[in-house]
Amino acid sequence: MKRRNYYIIVLVINLLLFLGIIACFTFTGFKSSTRIITVNSSVLYENFIMTKDLKRAAEKELNDHIDQIESVYSELQSQSILEEKKQVLNEQFILEKEELAKFYKNLEEMESSKIWLRIHRYTEEFSKKNNYQLIMDFENTNSILDTYEKKVVNEELLRYINKRYEGLK
Repeated sequence: MKRRNYYIIVLVINLLLFLGIIACFTFTGFKSSTRIITVNSSVLYENFIMTKDLKRAAEKELNDHIDQIESVYSELQSQSILEEKKQVLNEQFILEKEELAKFYKNLEEMESSKIWLRIHRYTEEFSKKNNYQLIMDFENTNSILDTYEKKVVNEELLRYINKRYEGLK
C-alpha cells in the first residue's frame, strides 16, 4: 500500500512537472513570437515627407486664392468705381470667399485621407518586414492600459515610410 502511494505521488509530481514545462515553453514561445509596438501617429503624420510636400503645394494654391480675393477687395475700395461695377465685384468677392472656404475644407479632408492611406500602406509593409503583430498608436489606446513589453518605434517607422515615399527601400 505504501509503495502504491509512493508511485502515485511520483506520478503526480512528474505529471505536474511535465505540465509546468509545457506551460513554460508555451508562454515563452508566445512571448517571443508576439511583437507589439507603439507609435505616436501625430508625430508620424507631421514628420512624413508627403505631408510636408502636400502642404507646400497647397500653400501655393491657397495663396493664389487669397491673392485673387485681395485683388477684388482692392478694386472694391477704389473711389472711382461705378455702382454697377461695384455690385459685380461684390458678387465676385463673395464667390471668391466661398470658393476659398470650400478649397480649404476639401484640401484638409482629401490631403489628410491621402496621407493616412499612404502611412497605413507603408506601416503594413513595415510591420510584415519586422514581424510585428500589433502596432498601436499610444495616443489613442483608450482601451489598452498597459502591455507587458512595449516598444516605441516612431523614428524607425518614420524613416521607413519616408524612404518608401521617396522611392527608396
